[in-house]
Amino acid sequence: LLIVDATQGVQAQTISNLYMAIDHNLEIIPVINKIDMPSAMPDEVEDEIVDLIGCDPEDIIRASGKTGEGVEDILNAVVDRIPHPEGKTEAPLQALIFDSVFNSFRGIIAYFKIENGTIRQGDKVKFFNTGMEYTADEIGVLKMDMIPRKQLSTGDVGYIISGIKDSKEVKVGDTITHVARPCDKAIEGFQEVKPMVFAGVYPIDKGKIILNGENISQWPEHKRAKFLGRVFQDPMMGTAADMEIQENLALAYRRGMRRGMKWAITKEEKVKYKEALKQLGLGLEERMTSKVGLLSGGQRQALTLLMASLRKPELLLLDEHTAALDPKTAAKVLALTEKIIEEQKLTALMITHNMKDAIRLGNRLIMMHEGRIIYDVSGEEKKNLKVHQLLEKFEQASGEEFANDRMMLGN
Repeated sequence: LLIVDATQGVQAQTISNLYMAIDHNLEIIPVINKIDMPSAMPDEVEDEIVDLIGCDPEDIIRASGKTGEGVEDILNAVVDRIPHPEGKTEAPLQALIFDSVFNSFRGIIAYFKIENGTIRQGDKVKFFNTGMEYTADEIGVLKMDMIPRKQLSTGDVGYIISGIKDSKEVKVGDTITHVARPCDKAIEGFQEVKPMVFAGVYPIDKGKIILNGENISQWPEHKRAKFLGRVFQDPMMGTAADMEIQENLALAYRRGMRRGMKWAITKEEKVKYKEALKQLGLGLEERMTSKVGLLSGGQRQALTLLMASLRKPELLLLDEHTAALDPKTAAKVLALTEKIIEEQKLTALMITHNMKDAIRLGNRLIMMHEGRIIYDVSGEEKKNLKVHQLLEKFEQASGEEFANDRMMLGN
């Protein structure tokens, strides 16, 4: 499903994922979502999709997860357009592992799809590329939960539990086959997964970071975290999706504190977190045990903002924190930002491309171009600024004509 936001249009990550799907010869079903939003642009987005994949406009399904419009059309398209699995049930077992998760009680749970053959509970199986042999203690299908089955056959997608404790034994892309009647070769395309993302902070190569008169440039990241709060542009980056709301808040609250081996959230902490969540006005105080991954982007960004300010940091860094949100949600998060900063009397540094917000918020405005400060204004001069005056300042200082409607109009 190629799902494109009607308020945002085709994004860079959409294109990269689309090309991967095309490389694997997958059927593409284009969907325009959020058509109920006031800022939706379904006709413009439809033209973008047609230009991107060369489909007919009538192939594009317009839908809304909120109202339910188009959902039945999507389900019918899945049935009608996606070809049925091909393979032979009587052939030796070939099942492709496409993912795995760790369960502290049951070990590694591997997810697979069966290309050929049949697997039954209790079968002796082996992973083709590692050569490791196991017993299929439990097999089943994935619905809203794991549903055990006695047998799975060609075309089925399911899971296998074999008491595996070491994640190194389960490799995505490996093939599951029988010990007694193995397949001749692994399913083609198996490759070792190479790490593509490394988490951390770029080291400073020039200058110093001075906070309250102290040079923190060379401090380790965990030590700086005690003094700095940060809200990222991407709403997904500031929280842990697989952890509960209260667990995320506990991590934020204990930032910079000495930690032992015990992990528990006390009753006093729960009361504190519930009161803190109330100020968001999103009803999250009644969902403290919900996984953060179930929240919307706006809810996660609001939670990130609360987490970043929970310990009253010396400096709150706001890295274009409303840029990825729809206009209505962005306005709510920005209003919440103002409220928290004012009530806690925080010092905040907000990066933004929205000139109206830059003029309206804060008591100092710094404009940068190609890594240089080209305009620095505060006090009454900043209060009296207009967008067109700020544009003139930019053109005077940079020697270039400014031509970005979104920044000028503040949309």
